[in-house]
Amino acid sequence: PAPAAPLRERLRDPKAGIRLGAAAEAYLAAPPPADCRGELARLLDDPSEDARKLAALALGKLGPEAFSD
Repeated sequence: PAPAAPLRERLRDPKAGIRLGAAAEAYLAAPPPADCRGELARLLDDPSEDARKLAALALGKLGPEAFSD
């Protein structure tokens, strides 16, 4: 099988299922990948409620540095 695209790319994928899986992966990572903050923040506006929730939880695990002033 082909290797998975990098997490940052999957968080921006046009397919909702790919974005949802990537959001779950980011949330389950210990710690969540800080370099994906922007992609996770964009998921807060995703049409999928589950993707929005996972993105919020992952950003919350990153702490205050995940949010800009």
